[in-house]
Amino acid sequence: MGPYGDLAMLHRALIVLALTVSAAQAQLIGGGAGTTSNFMPLGGISNVGTPVANRYQQLFSASAWSSTTAIGGVRFFRASVDGSYRTQTLRISLSTSARAVTGAGRLDETNFDSNVGVDRLVLGTIALDGTTPATVQLLGPTFTFNPLAGNLLLDIEVLPGAGGNPTNRASHLARTNWGTGPVLFSRAHNFSSTAMYNEGWGLVTEFLPATVVPEPSALLMTVAGVCALAAFAARRRPRA
Repeated sequence: MGPYGDLAMLHRALIVLALTVSAAQAQLIGGGAGTTSNFMPLGGISNVGTPVANRYQQLFSASAWSSTTAIGGVRFFRASVDGSYRTQTLRISLSTSARAVTGAGRLDETNFDSNVGVDRLVLGTIALDGTTPATVQLLGPTFTFNPLAGNLLLDIEVLPGAGGNPTNRASHLARTNWGTGPVLFSRAHNFSSTAMYNEGWGLVTEFLPATVVPEPSALLMTVAGVCALAAFAARRRPRA
C-alpha cells in the first residue's frame, strides 16, 4: 500500500473516532399538530399576591424513550412573538419518579416533594426578565434516565424574590387533550388559585442530549490505532 492508501486508512480511523464521540439525538415530546400555548410556568402565574405560587411539575411517560438516555438539558419554545416575563429565577431539576402519568398513583398536587425521585439532579437555574426569546434553554450536568425505572419528572421551582406578572405575559408551546393517542405527560402545580393536576396537559419540551464521552478503553484503542497508522505512513514516505 502506498502513502495515499495509508492516508486513506488514517482518514477512516479519524472518522471512527469522530463517530465515537458524537452526540445522541434530542427528544422532543408534545410537538406537532394540535399544540396550543400556556404562560405557566415560565411566563407568569395566576395567583399573584399569594405565597404559594412556587412549584410546577411535569411528568413524562417512560414510553417516550426506548432505552437509557443521557440528558444534558431542556428547551422550551415561544408560542407568540408578543409577551414578557415577570422577573424571576427558576430552578430546574430532573428525577426518575414512581408516580404514574395518569390514574392511580398520579402526581400529588399538594405534596410536590413526594413526586420527586431519589436520583434528583439540579440542571441549573434560569433568570427570566423582559421580552420572550424564541426558545428558553438550560444546559446542565448529565442526567441518566432509565425508562425501566420509572417516569421522568421535570421539576420547576420559583426561587424567592419573583416579581408580579407583566400586563402581557409570555406564553410557550403546550399541548392539551391528547385525544385518542397515549397520554405522554401530565402536570401538577400551585400557580393557579387552587392546587391543580392536569392530565394530558403540559409544556412542549425538548430534552437535549448530553455530550457523549467514549469509554476510556475504546478511546485509547482508537487513538493508539491512529498514532500507529500515522507512524507507519511516515516510515513509508520516500526519503529526500
